[in-house]
Amino acid sequence: YMIMRLGSERSARVRPSEWLLKLVEEIFDSPLIIGSLDNDKFCFPARILQLLARKLDHHPKLLQQCTWDFLRALDTQRRSEPIIEILACFVQEFFDIEDLDFFLYLRNTVSQSSQSLLTRTQAKRYADKVSPHLYDAVLRPIFAKTDTTKDNITSISVAAFFLHLLQAFHNTKSTPDRTVQPPNQVYECEDGPPSPPKDKEPTSPQESRAAKAAYISRHFEDVLGQVPDEIAADIVDQVVDQMPEDLDPATITHEELAADIKPLVELLATGSL
Repeated sequence: YMIMRLGSERSARVRPSEWLLKLVEEIFDSPLIIGSLDNDKFCFPARILQLLARKLDHHPKLLQQCTWDFLRALDTQRRSEPIIEILACFVQEFFDIEDLDFFLYLRNTVSQSSQSLLTRTQAKRYADKVSPHLYDAVLRPIFAKTDTTKDNITSISVAAFFLHLLQAFHNTKSTPDRTVQPPNQVYECEDGPPSPPKDKEPTSPQESRAAKAAYISRHFEDVLGQVPDEIAADIVDQVVDQMPEDLDPATITHEELAADIKPLVELLATGSL
């Protein structure tokens, strides 16, 4: 969504982690996010663009540059900090509005603590406020993790605490018996940044469609950049409609791209000029 709204790509600047972490907090504290959860048409990426536009006094070029900087920083730094990973999942719309409501509730629950780390007792107390089953199902295995060289994990960062519970909450919505499933990613404070997990394959029609749309937008931005954003978005939708539902964009060959997809994009774009 954000790439389609930006139009042609600009050269993204390298931003330090401090810049991104400050922006993350501004996003999750913004009334544009907190005050819009009852809106049926809520779109998280769109709200971020509105927030950036307000910060930059709606200056088009500054907004475009800042947004590309934000997307680059988000992509390159998401594995370094749990809170950045959380934001990236919302920007990609892997987490939905129900997950966002739960996450904001978690932040509010722990807001009275100014600590960056939670002990086992603190983590259990906060988790119990949310659900009596979360600690045993999600956090107890983390604190019990041992190896031959280290003692038991004794504390966890607040952001990692959020990520574990948020992933577990998200998983329960797609689990028939609503049993909490522990997350795959582990962010213990003693271990430093985690190894990048494997990318999640699209598992729903919405995720599959979003992956295809991103693929089309990325490969044909030179053609799509010649038409207004709204028309470019319509073209992408039409092309995606022509693609098989079970098609994984990662499996498309260069020959298929040139023979089947490119002519359709160019035809639709030419007809819109």
